[in-house]
Amino acid sequence: MIPINSIIGLLLFYLLPWVSSLYICNLFRGPAQITFFQYWQARFLGSAFLGLFLHFLIVYGGPFHSAVFFYGVNAVFLGLSYYLKRGDRSPVYPWREILKWESPFLVIYGLALLSFAFHSHLIYGEKAPDFQSLNFFYRYVGGAITNPIAGGSLLRYYYLGHFLIALWGEASFLPPDVAYFAALSLLVSFFVAAVSLLFVAFEWSWKMAIAAAGALLFSSNLAFVSKMVSGTINFTLYWDSTRIFEFGHFAEYPFFTYTFGDLHPHLMSWPFSLAALAIWFDRTHRPVGWKNLVARLLDLKLLVLIFFLFAANVWDVIVVVFFMAVSVPWFLWKESEASEKRVTRYSVLYFFKRGLLFILCIPFILNFLGRPKNLYLEKLIGFNSAPFHSFLPTFLHQGHFWGVTLFLLPPIMISLFRRKLRINMIIPFVLILFTICFMPGWRLHGVSLLIFSIGSAAILFISLLWWGGREHPRPQYRDLLMFVFATACLLLFSELCVIMDHMNTVFKFRTWTFLLSGISMMLMAKWWECFEASLWQRRWRRILLASVVSFFSIMAIPTMMGLMSLKIGERPNLKGLAFLKQHSRYIEQAVKWAQEHVGGIPTLVEAPGQSFTASDNLVSLYSGLPTYLGWRYHAVVRGLSEREISERTADLHFIYESTDALKVYEFLVKKNLGLIVVGPAEKAHYSKNGLAKFRIFAELFPVLMESPEISIYGVSGRYSLKDN
Repeated sequence: MIPINSIIGLLLFYLLPWVSSLYICNLFRGPAQITFFQYWQARFLGSAFLGLFLHFLIVYGGPFHSAVFFYGVNAVFLGLSYYLKRGDRSPVYPWREILKWESPFLVIYGLALLSFAFHSHLIYGEKAPDFQSLNFFYRYVGGAITNPIAGGSLLRYYYLGHFLIALWGEASFLPPDVAYFAALSLLVSFFVAAVSLLFVAFEWSWKMAIAAAGALLFSSNLAFVSKMVSGTINFTLYWDSTRIFEFGHFAEYPFFTYTFGDLHPHLMSWPFSLAALAIWFDRTHRPVGWKNLVARLLDLKLLVLIFFLFAANVWDVIVVVFFMAVSVPWFLWKESEASEKRVTRYSVLYFFKRGLLFILCIPFILNFLGRPKNLYLEKLIGFNSAPFHSFLPTFLHQGHFWGVTLFLLPPIMISLFRRKLRINMIIPFVLILFTICFMPGWRLHGVSLLIFSIGSAAILFISLLWWGGREHPRPQYRDLLMFVFATACLLLFSELCVIMDHMNTVFKFRTWTFLLSGISMMLMAKWWECFEASLWQRRWRRILLASVVSFFSIMAIPTMMGLMSLKIGERPNLKGLAFLKQHSRYIEQAVKWAQEHVGGIPTLVEAPGQSFTASDNLVSLYSGLPTYLGWRYHAVVRGLSEREISERTADLHFIYESTDALKVYEFLVKKNLGLIVVGPAEKAHYSKNGLAKFRIFAELFPVLMESPEISIYGVSGRYSLKDN
């Protein structure tokens, strides 16, 4: 069971980002009362800015990675925000409204914690290296950030999310394995809030927005339904309903991403990316003309989130910028109603604020530029040589979204043209959606397919630009078309273009289009539900839409059932390392010893491991201590070149196989390696003669922890114990 102090810590973990947003909320206060949109903007902006600011301060300022420092910085910012608002006659906080706005997401956070309590083991997928990164930042106090999977080298990976979550975990006094699942639960809540924020930007009520966002969280795919109808479904493959894995490529629905629980950068950055899109599409700040469009692009709130995304997951920056670029022509259309032009006055302070954000991102820019070219980098960007070979499984997993979208397009077109059908507008949309959904059956290849796809989009784009020069009293419907068009273009982009390699491109962008196509469907379904309908018509339309959405939400249940059927360890339990009692008792002893006795962040020496192997590098993975060479593929992904991996593999062979203890000791001192693990993996990889030197030369390699299965030796002078 979960002790009371952990319950308090879990509640505090949810409240810490809220505390960090209070100073933003205070700055938003003005003549009018704070709205749901402004409030949740502040929630995301507070966490994003605090993450960037604290990272810069801790990396370049010194050992401040602590709970006291976290609370102190928040107190300073809150006091500063009140000082800037001194004498302002703004309305008080709408505390009752804020309680209403927070309650649904606190409930979502609690339900997510409850679900994770029944499958809280950090063993499957990539949970172990993600936990190692989080645990590493629990130990981190300041200075250069090294790579936990390749100790001693700089970490060239998107680590800001782990950095921020570790701060929240320390400030809420939760152990790292509990903080891991608290973070996942908080991010589920943030995801629903961010999707809700996007719907509110399209002028939805916040209650309707939360309901639609929750339905999208539970969305599943069309392929699973077809398998169920045909009787070919296999419930042991629980991911079938919420994941695609065809032709060597894979992508996920949000439900799988958050339920399976790998604490990846894209999982942590999704809510902030959606919040950035919501700020960009917010109709209350629509730019008019090029001058104000530039001001919109330099919007401080938008820039904070984009810079945060650059540090947290640069792939999401591509998605946000892509949508911004596609939507620019829509933002320049004329409005039938005279709109007040807000002229932005540029000043030194205006550019100083934006320059400060750039300075906070310099460490991540240097990391990005310093990444070595490795075996997995085919090209930075280019064209896909064999497009559309994976479109069929994509359609099977998104067909229900695109099907509803295609069904609702004609009536929305009719309404846009004052109930007058314009074929020249419907045909391009049908062509582009037809290309996306049905083209694989034609088996076209190369230039003909490229011309057809781009031609469809070009006809649509030109038609919309032609119509954009005309005045119309319903600009919100144009936004729906723009959002659908941008989603379709992103799907085409993910197939026609390659960034780094095709597998990464498909995964990063298809996972996004799964979500965005669902949002497109919801936006147009909401319009159809209320457009020119009587009360009775609205009711049956609402029932129909709710039935369709509920059906595909129910189909996601096997994913949850499958994960809960993996019975490892006691339940309910949020201690992610509790499974070690059943899985590897000797690893549990070694990890517990490292957590209780090892001070600082010494680098471990272990036998090199293969990624996704549940028996390799377990001491470093679960203790948070960096290892000289960890899971191979993950070391490459996180910035190590193939040459460096070969060199480190040879170094490990020398350390374990050499019988010259003095030379090995001098090499360990030179490389600043502090601890040596000799366990089952090392005994299987290396000879007994080589391993014997660690026990024989105890003055060089004192025994720090020993059990029948595993021993941990120190490198004299290169480690510190908390006991001392």
